[in-house]
Amino acid sequence: MSHRLGEVLYWMACWIAVIVSILGIGAMAAGGHPQDWVGVIAFLSVSAAIWLMGRVLLLVSKEK
Repeated sequence: MSHRLGEVLYWMACWIAVIVSILGIGAMAAGGHPQDWVGVIAFLSVSAAIWLMGRVLLLVSKEK
C-alpha cells in the first residue's frame, strides 16, 4: 500500500511541477514583479513537500 501511495505522490508532485513551470512563464511575461511570483512559490513549496513524502514512502516500502 505505501509503495503505491509513494508512486502516486511522486507523480502528483511531477505534475504540479509542470503547473509551476507554466505559472513561472506567466510571471515572467507579466513583468516579474514580486507579487506575480507568489503562486509560483506556493506551488513549488507544495510540490516539494509532496515529492519528499512520496520519496520517503518509496524508500520505506523498499526496506520492508
